[in-house]
Amino acid sequence: MRTHNLRELCPPFLRPAAKRLKCRAKRLLFRLVSPRVPRSRSELFSEIYRGGGYYPRRGWHGDRSSFSGPGSGLEQTAVIRAELPRLLADIGARSILDAPCGDFYWMKECHLDVDQYIGMDIVRALIDKNLHDHAAPGRRFIVGDVVADSLPQVDVIFCRDCLVHLPTREALRAIENFQHSGSTFLLTTTFPTRKVNENLDQPGEWRPLNLTQPPFGFPPPMRVLNEGCTEEHGSYADKSLGLWRLADLGAGEHQ
Repeated sequence: MRTHNLRELCPPFLRPAAKRLKCRAKRLLFRLVSPRVPRSRSELFSEIYRGGGYYPRRGWHGDRSSFSGPGSGLEQTAVIRAELPRLLADIGARSILDAPCGDFYWMKECHLDVDQYIGMDIVRALIDKNLHDHAAPGRRFIVGDVVADSLPQVDVIFCRDCLVHLPTREALRAIENFQHSGSTFLLTTTFPTRKVNENLDQPGEWRPLNLTQPPFGFPPPMRVLNEGCTEEHGSYADKSLGLWRLADLGAGEHQ
């Protein structure tokens, strides 16, 4: 007799909420059984990278292809790998900050025609490995926190799957930090069909964000690149990368 897991029994329209509840349950369990809760973003994301924190298996949700999680595997990045080089060429971008760059798993398969690629991540162990395995002329990796650290000035800040893991206040601070860098464009994750943006208790949890909705209040993006996301049986089919000029964000509600 066939057994069913909880995801199969849960109606599709309830799966996003069930996923958030599962994440919060893991967070609560971790707080109860761990003698030490990470105190900083660096400690917390390093714990997740090592397979600790709220995710008891390897990395994000036990994904085996990339330490950065299921959304960073080759299947879920196929559209981005094809379209990102074209988008950068269309806007004349010659330099890019990829923050967070994660383990560079899928990006190494993406042939960007730029003069300078800078990969930045808050997890030092990831950066050390990337420097050893992937550093090259025109490609470097640095340790950094998008919320609090000074950022290099580039043509495009590429911030995929980051703000969705930060509490709203920290996400807003990261956006201000992007603007302070003097960079030109922001290309970042957004979910255009979502009507309400939820908050998180602390970094490392997840929820979808529509950056044109409060409290972010971005204007309509210059370009929208739908990623073709198939995770959770299509529950996040609107997952996209939105392109904005950072100078155009000054009048948004996030200020």
